[in-house]
Amino acid sequence: MCDPGSLEQSLSYQFRDPDLLRDALTHPSYAHENRVASNESLGFLGDRVLELSAVTLLLEKRGPLPKGRLTPRLHRLIQGRTLSRAARALGV
Repeated sequence: MCDPGSLEQSLSYQFRDPDLLRDALTHPSYAHENRVASNESLGFLGDRVLELSAVTLLLEKRGPLPKGRLTPRLHRLIQGRTLSRAARALGV
């Protein structure tokens, strides 16, 4: 599980509710195995925010693209391997 304090330091941002941040960062399988809180709704919301952010970035960098070209690029951007590298870079 990620330490919210180290994430805040990496992002240079302090979250208002550290408990809510901890819940948001806790994978449901970890929560179940360790009997700690998890909030799958926050994960669902986070996935949508990530997609919106990624699409915005793609459109800013590449301009308007047909859906057939945008979708594979979006999937590469938000795939686990790419997100894992970003998380490690942030110390998550």
